[in-house]
Amino acid sequence: MDPSRPVPFPTDAMNPEEIDFYKLYEVLTELLNLPRLWGAFSNHVVWLALYEADVQQWQEHFLLMSKEDIQGLMVPPHINSDKVHVPEKKLGIPWVTNLVALLAFYNEESRKIGAPANIAKIGRTAFVNFRHTLDISKPITSWRNPTKETQASITNWRKLMSPSLTYFDELKTDYMWVIWKPKTIRLLRSYGLFYLCEPGTTKEIDPGLYTMQATWLTMAFDKKIQLASARTIFLKYRDDEDCAGFWKELTETMNKSMSIEIVITRITMHLTSARLANSGWRGSQAKWISDYNTQKVILDRLSGPE
Repeated sequence: MDPSRPVPFPTDAMNPEEIDFYKLYEVLTELLNLPRLWGAFSNHVVWLALYEADVQQWQEHFLLMSKEDIQGLMVPPHINSDKVHVPEKKLGIPWVTNLVALLAFYNEESRKIGAPANIAKIGRTAFVNFRHTLDISKPITSWRNPTKETQASITNWRKLMSPSLTYFDELKTDYMWVIWKPKTIRLLRSYGLFYLCEPGTTKEIDPGLYTMQATWLTMAFDKKIQLASARTIFLKYRDDEDCAGFWKELTETMNKSMSIEIVITRITMHLTSARLANSGWRGSQAKWISDYNTQKVILDRLSGPE
């Protein structure tokens, strides 16, 4: 590779090993601020030490390292940028600390989302803030294994935070979607459940807790999703307790058919023409009035000032 040019962005022509190398290069340049030009990058002490230890890829090499592996990195003999011959020596403590922090940062960010994190995209500022608070003496725990902190939060959720089904509104009509969706998201987030509805969710961090929460949320959806079209979607995912798949399809379907403008138009037409005597209503008069008032409240919220 021409040392005067930066490493190219990955393309479809690259094989998996080349793409995995690029991921390592991207993390080192973005978070540790190593030079992007290949000539300078390839002669940097961090890369020389990693290369000497046969660490040339991100997923297959670097993420398999332990803290002890990083602390034992050696910089081989080389000619530095000043054309001076440098003998073999241990990688300096500041760079060792940065690499240990990098490994810990990856596991911390992955633990938050329950999936491998793209830490290069998270950015150097977040990494530097994390590094400043990191206790370098503590062992690095893989994101796939629960820490004492996550175990404590699991216990708290089981004992204290399991919500009541009465907190969840029923989705009875399509025009309620624009109110029901944001309210349900806020409720699920407040109880630490919305991650079940997000793509890429994994149960590997704590399979027991994931299964318990997925079962509970599936039961909640089963009781609260009464709109026929939404329930048809839900039944496709119920047996597998696939909350993420259900939420994705439900959101895509309802967002297309139930924009705020459409809902306002439909409710306005209903409220101006609805009469109990000719509506075909089979419930009580009190229920009809309650339904009418509910639609009026939804209209007021949607058409009111932001």
